[in-house]
Amino acid sequence: MTGSRTGLCVAVMVLTVLMTAGLSRDGTTGSAVLAALDRAIRPKPRSTTPAGQFTVLRQADGYDRGCVRVSDAAIDWLWTTNALPLGQPVWVYR
Repeated sequence: MTGSRTGLCVAVMVLTVLMTAGLSRDGTTGSAVLAALDRAIRPKPRSTTPAGQFTVLRQADGYDRGCVRVSDAAIDWLWTTNALPLGQPVWVYR
């Protein structure tokens, strides 16, 4: 990834770390974010998705359903670049 897509992915990562670590969302990668990364803080799932192997069966805008939830910008990139085509296997680990 290059350019604005890389920046978008980094921004989403920083916001995720901020939220997971309970830090204020200022959008910067300061010492608090780096410390949270060093502690390997992982987000807790908001729903109970079973572990296993699944397949991408459809693409539908505006729905928050399925075993994986990502930002609108991230899913737009996945579909536009065909990084997540129909029929693609998806593994969910716990």
